[in-house]
Amino acid sequence: MKRGSIILLSILAISLLGCGKSSSPVIDVITSNTELGDVQYWTIYDNNKAEKAEEFQPVNIKVLNVPDNDFSSEINGNKISVIVNEYEIEDEYGSSYEADGNLRRIIDDVAENADHDIYGVKILNVDGNIFVFEKHNVNWQLPCVLYQYFPDTRELSKLYQWDGVELVGLGNIRIAD
Repeated sequence: MKRGSIILLSILAISLLGCGKSSSPVIDVITSNTELGDVQYWTIYDNNKAEKAEEFQPVNIKVLNVPDNDFSSEINGNKISVIVNEYEIEDEYGSSYEADGNLRRIIDDVAENADHDIYGVKILNVDGNIFVFEKHNVNWQLPCVLYQYFPDTRELSKLYQWDGVELVGLGNIRIAD
C-alpha cells in the first residue's frame, strides 16, 4: 500500500511540475479590463502561463483590426465552423487597409482555427513577428486569446487566454532564433 502511494504521488508531481522542461518568457503584454478599464502588465510564457509584471513601455507595433462582421458561424454537427465573409481591415487609426494575400491567409487561418464565434481580431506585427489577439463570443463570457502566428507553417500557437480584456500594447519579445 505504501509503495502504491509513493508511485501515485510521483505521477501527480510529474504531471503538475512537468518533466523538467522549464518555461521561458515569450512576450510582455499590456491589457485593459473591458468593464473596469484597469491596466495590467503581464509576462507570457511558452507553457501558456502568465504572471503579472512591473509597468513597462510598449514597443512600436503595427496593429490591424479585423471586425467581427468579417466572420460568420454555422454549426456542423456539434462543431462551430467560422467562415470569412469579407476581408475588411482597418489600421489602428480606423482607416481602411488593403488585405493582401498574406493577410487573407492569416484571416483564413484564424477562421479555420476558431472553435467559437469570433467577436473581433487584432493582427499585430512586431519586427516581423506576428501575433493574433482574438475575442470569442461565448455566452456570458468574452474569452480573449493571444496567439503567435507562424506564416511558414500557417500555425496559430496559443500563448495565453484572458476573459474580458482589451490588448493595449506589447513589450519585450523574447523569441528564440
